[in-house]
Amino acid sequence: MSARRTIICLLRNDLRLHDNEVFHWAQRNAELIVPLYCFDPRHYLGTTCYNFPRTGPFRLSFLLDSVKDLRATLQRNGSNLVVRRGKPEEVVGDLIKQLGSVSAVAFHKEVTQDDLDVEKGVEDVCSQLKVNVQTFWGSTLYHIEDLPFNHISRLPDVYTQFRKAVETQGRVRPVLPTPDVLKPLPTGLEEGPIPTHEDLEQMEMMADPRSAFPCSGGESQALARLQHYFWDTDAVASYKETRNSLIGVNYSTKFAPWLSMGCISPRYIYEQIKKYESERTANQSTYWVIFELLWRDYFRFVAVKYGNRIFALEGLQDKSVPWKTDMQLFNAWKEGRTGVPFVDANMRELAQTGFMSNRGRQNVASFLTKDLGLDWRMGAEWFQYLLVDHDVCSNYGNWLYSAGIGNDPRENRKFNMIKQGLDYDNNGDYVRQWVPELQGIKGGDVHTPWTLSSGALAHAKVSLGETYPSPIVMAPEWSRYVKKKPSGAGPTSRGRKGPSHTPRQHKDRGIDFYFSRSKDFYIEIKNYEKRDAPFEKILDDWESQCPDATVGKLLSMLEEAGRHDVVTDHIDLIEEDVRKYLEKMKEPVQVPDIDSWTPEKNGITIKDDPSGNVPETFDAFICYCQSDIEFVHEMIRQLEQTDHRLKLCVFDRDVLPGTCVWTITSELIEKRCKRMVVVISDDYLESEACDFQTKFALSLSPGAQKKRLIPVIYKTMKKPFPSILRFLTVCDYTRPCTQSWFWVRLAKALSLP
Repeated sequence: MSARRTIICLLRNDLRLHDNEVFHWAQRNAELIVPLYCFDPRHYLGTTCYNFPRTGPFRLSFLLDSVKDLRATLQRNGSNLVVRRGKPEEVVGDLIKQLGSVSAVAFHKEVTQDDLDVEKGVEDVCSQLKVNVQTFWGSTLYHIEDLPFNHISRLPDVYTQFRKAVETQGRVRPVLPTPDVLKPLPTGLEEGPIPTHEDLEQMEMMADPRSAFPCSGGESQALARLQHYFWDTDAVASYKETRNSLIGVNYSTKFAPWLSMGCISPRYIYEQIKKYESERTANQSTYWVIFELLWRDYFRFVAVKYGNRIFALEGLQDKSVPWKTDMQLFNAWKEGRTGVPFVDANMRELAQTGFMSNRGRQNVASFLTKDLGLDWRMGAEWFQYLLVDHDVCSNYGNWLYSAGIGNDPRENRKFNMIKQGLDYDNNGDYVRQWVPELQGIKGGDVHTPWTLSSGALAHAKVSLGETYPSPIVMAPEWSRYVKKKPSGAGPTSRGRKGPSHTPRQHKDRGIDFYFSRSKDFYIEIKNYEKRDAPFEKILDDWESQCPDATVGKLLSMLEEAGRHDVVTDHIDLIEEDVRKYLEKMKEPVQVPDIDSWTPEKNGITIKDDPSGNVPETFDAFICYCQSDIEFVHEMIRQLEQTDHRLKLCVFDRDVLPGTCVWTITSELIEKRCKRMVVVISDDYLESEACDFQTKFALSLSPGAQKKRLIPVIYKTMKKPFPSILRFLTVCDYTRPCTQSWFWVRLAKALSLP
């Protein structure tokens, strides 16, 4: 058709002109550009496990809006969007043959298998037709090549570690300029019609006036939303306080649907945040927008690292869980008929609008996996079908997280549905908005209608089991909050519309701990954010009542109590208070008297210099019992005989016989070894030698402020963990979820100066 150099820009999840490297590169390397979008028929088939539709009506509407908007944008800039129905690899091949002058096909790389298969198909076609392929990375805030890890396999398995690394060692690339005028299409190339819902065998849904996301798709709408949320209303300045609300448009950024289709660039959001912070205000709320963008990045990089394991039943941890596939329970969940009003309200909002708040998503996912025990993939695929903002990496990453088989350092995270409902919808307005059959129940009582008297239910015109279902499951922890419900028809704290939905009293919520030993203990700390060193205070109070208190157990209890917000929102506060708490542990630990003989520097280890000038030194002294020697051999293989190249001091291998054990040990730990690794086991607790070595190391570095002592657990213990080590971070080899990073983490600790 044309002899002029032509480049096909294959667009998928990058439906924008601004900050689009595909267009940027094509502008500099082509005379003619063909922007191409394909409606791939595979996107409208059933999901892998449960055969739900892959693309539901809400996301399809948003996609059609986005395609139409991009076509209009390109037309204003001297180009057009070519639209075809068919598999991209086949459409690209047909266009190359039709045009006859295509020099390259350019596209942004994706990460999951379906998209990678498309890319492979396009590359194969181009190879056969002798056309170049140019690919780019453009879906994340941080470019994959700029990550501060040598290889994606070294991506941390905990978000906080990833976040701190990229924030301190990474960089965000600048936004690419938007071309004023694009190179034209080849003459005579038909633009092609944009299909309708009916063409794609979908039913178009009517807009629901209650929706928290009454927005249209497209780049122009995305940019307008940012302008409104940042510059017109300053809503971004209170984002962290309002983001957990449930009703209204402005309680959160609502960028996710546009980000999922690439209508807005994460780098552009970052650039605007920095500009806003420079010109107006910088606070925790403005930072929290970036914090959430990093979560999105993280889940995408996790998908790169683990590939198809993000879809596996066992998850990233290869964890076997007896998931159920009870369709009766699942149907009650997806239709909002569980009899648990907070769950039902969220599920009905999703079904009728394609949107659900972040707070709601965490709760309904926890309910499905932890309360109902259903296969987490049922929930993930249902979300894939209905969510207007479905992003495969974020969706599956979050479901793995909720199911306890993903990137969560704390196991058995479970939300308390009643507490969550009362915390975030304390007057019940959200529930009444989406569960109208409960509108007659006033105040917080709407969260637990089964606890009301028959008279109160009759007055509210509610008949459990008839007008509204009885709960399909009851969790014992719910009863703790039944008596704490606000009642009456007072003003709602989270239901009013406007830029802020977080009630003043929400910021002062207490922290409730429940745990069992010989008897039940209860600690309640009110107004935790207003205290000086609140977590230090909590640790002190808890230790006074519970002798085996640990920081790890405290964080686990926060999660079990439904206070994930405390851990997430105040991680820096926690770390600072824990640091202060550990400072108090610096008093030297008493150790037994040792032999007064002072050893010579030679003659202790097998590689000591006979002249005594260069005593042998080590990265770590390994403290172990004879029953644990096989694990010590594995430690040697993993740390000495790999790229880590560490040097360990193993008593039975490296120390010469014939000298006082206590004296040699003291010399090695204090002067020859940078660190000490203690292999904790039941036999360790019976060993006087191990007890001495551990206490001696702690006396040299109380509180382990120099990370001198590192406890390691490699098998299940029957005896309690030694109290002397309870405030030290542990390398745990017993849990499948920690084994993948165990040796790398330990090697990193031993490699520090």
